Amino acid sequence: MKRLFHISEDPTIKVFEPRLPEAKNSHISGPVVWATDNDHLYNYLVPRDCPRVSFHRLPSSTKEDLTQYFGASTASSVLVIEAGWLQEAMTCELWAYELAPEGFECIDPIAGYYVFANSVTPRMKAQISRPLFNLVQSGTELRIVNSLETMVSEVVKSSLGFSIIRAK
Repeated sequence: MKRLFHISEDPTIKVFEPRLPEAKNSHISGPVVWATDNDHLYNYLVPRDCPRVSFHRLPSSTKEDLTQYFGASTASSVLVIEAGWLQEAMTCELWAYELAPEGFECIDPIAGYYVFANSVTPRMKAQISRPLFNLVQSGTELRIVNSLETMVSEVVKSSLGFSIIRAK
């Protein structure tokens, strides 16, 4: 089973309690604890409230989409944030809480989302003092744009795997 994590700006969490999802389109009806797998950790290496779009290659991705979204880049994934969030993303400190995978259900393998309806005590906690450095080290390309609006509307129509967090 994959390793699961919850990334937070709060270094004091002792127990994760289930809560209702903030996004109305999450298709989750009850309170849950959210986690992501190690392969999708790059989605969370920015401040919690930072709107972002990420995308990655899939075996089924078309050549046209790979050319349009990756060009000559050899990155495995791309995280896009707005320029107004860059300073905060560069200076934030994050904490990675590792969670036992038992009981978690994968609700979106493309985005790496897992949920569990019970309280969860973290196995361990590690500080991420330079999240953007870790992001780039993971093989993810960081892109800065003025607005995510066009990216959001276009990436959902592509053949790429994607995740949209807090972007409208």
